[in-house]
Amino acid sequence: MITIEQASEILKKNAAHAEAEETDLTEALNHTLAGDIEAPFDLPAFNNSAMDGYAVRWRDIEAAAGGIPVEVVLTGESQAGHPFEGRLQRGQAIRISTGAVVPDSADAVVPVEDCAPADGERVTILQAKKRHQHIRFKGEEFSKGMIVAKKGVRITPAYVALLASIGIDRVKVAARPAVSLCITGSELVDHNNATAFGQVRNSNGPMLDGALNRDGARLLNSHHLGDDPEKIKNALASSALLSDLIISTGGVSVGHHDHVRSAAEAAGFETLFWKIRQRPGKPMFAARRGNCLLIGLPGNPVSAFMGYTHYIKPLLGYMQGQPFKRQTIVARMVGGVINRSERVQLNRVVLEQKEGELLPTARLLSRQGSHMPTTVAHADGYIRIKINQQIEAGEQVAVFLF
Repeated sequence: MITIEQASEILKKNAAHAEAEETDLTEALNHTLAGDIEAPFDLPAFNNSAMDGYAVRWRDIEAAAGGIPVEVVLTGESQAGHPFEGRLQRGQAIRISTGAVVPDSADAVVPVEDCAPADGERVTILQAKKRHQHIRFKGEEFSKGMIVAKKGVRITPAYVALLASIGIDRVKVAARPAVSLCITGSELVDHNNATAFGQVRNSNGPMLDGALNRDGARLLNSHHLGDDPEKIKNALASSALLSDLIISTGGVSVGHHDHVRSAAEAAGFETLFWKIRQRPGKPMFAARRGNCLLIGLPGNPVSAFMGYTHYIKPLLGYMQGQPFKRQTIVARMVGGVINRSERVQLNRVVLEQKEGELLPTARLLSRQGSHMPTTVAHADGYIRIKINQQIEAGEQVAVFLF
């Protein structure tokens, strides 16, 4: 039996890394960037106004900073997309819109609300603060050649907006890892079917399907194999030819009908580990054939979900060039807990953010059974309790988020 840290390192060492492919920016959402992207020009590309108001020469209206109104003559306008092409002279100003070009001859913008129009040709500046106020300067956000998106970042809607703003229409991304599912268990029926006495619905298949889609993988196929060792062997062998990763559920323990480990060996897989010193999910299994990694999750729904969350989710990101990491936050425990078992416990918690408090609280769910889907559906995440560790009420803990 190995530790959680050892299991993570073995999976990282044996996972295939995705090749780069090019795709349209509009199709790149949730992909991982395969290379740095440099800015092709300065942004902003020109000095522009942060406010609707009047562009002026500071030396003409500086007295307004001391509370003395100053009258200036309007000589034109700069609209967004339609710059003012003249040059301000002494005592002159132009109307200006947010985002419009600030002419080189102006060095301040006074908002409309700080002015009082005298007539159609003049305006009175009632107050001003400083030179260069309300001007967004060329290259203020980034300059030409600066890296604006680094290799390994996941492309979010915000990155799509950024790259679109600099004219990027195609990007190189990591190909989505190709994944096959092998669901075992003769007691399982499809989730939308009625059950006979002794049967249960397949919840692991739909759960993994949704999780893989969320985490950037490409699901090739999903095999429902019962407990037939020959079917399991053939499915593993055929899936290994096309898949970067195979995920199986069930059949990894020591029962008479647990055939995944022996079927994997018969299909040419080399065992990497079996059993992790944790609860839930102790009998997790990993093997490799060529560039294909097989991860065998336990069949209990909670064990399968926790195994996926703690290992496969960060592994999929790692395969696409992201760091292998789990998202955590710090919370304060409600009530104490002690782990007297010989395995690390991954216990589900509910978070609550109380008004006026900096940290949320984490409360253990009263039931932690590996056969109870409510213990993950009703939880926000889980805490890791080491062997013989005692956590006191009010103690700060790291919560791994689902």
